[in-house]
Amino acid sequence: MHRFQSDLVVQPDAGPLYVRVGHTLKTQIRQGVLKPGEKLPSIRFLSEQQQVSISTALQAYLWLENGGWIEARPRSGFYVCKPKVTPLPEPDSASQAGEPAEAGIAKLMREIMGSAHQSASIPFGTATPGSELLPSRKLASILGRITRVMPEEIARYEFPPGYEPLRRQIARRSP
Repeated sequence: MHRFQSDLVVQPDAGPLYVRVGHTLKTQIRQGVLKPGEKLPSIRFLSEQQQVSISTALQAYLWLENGGWIEARPRSGFYVCKPKVTPLPEPDSASQAGEPAEAGIAKLMREIMGSAHQSASIPFGTATPGSELLPSRKLASILGRITRVMPEEIARYEFPPGYEPLRRQIARRSP
């Protein structure tokens, strides 16, 4: 029924077992033993033929499917795909141990705060108008007068909803 070559032996020590089984099938696809559109052996048959568990056989098929070599058809099985013009690169199956890196948000915060003053960026996350829209000179003059008259107000923090006389003035002047 299947033209699956049983004489191809899974290579020892070439990565995880499911990858080795998958390479066996991929070799058959490349050699033309298994042609595009052809139905692959059942998972159970592959399991018995390669003397691996059903789980390993299924994982091999899933690995080939992720690589674009085969496709699953619901309630029908797995089929060989048409060859791609440029095959997808295969990831290295060996895990790479990376260098430890400091985790934290300090660097990110520095980048965000640094970009706040760049004219090319628009700070959508802040609720402040652009500086060109504010009467900066007049505000500086008013703040200077307040700090001379009421220096204790400089270090005071007003909790929400805010300083009531200021809220009234803003409400009065708002359109």
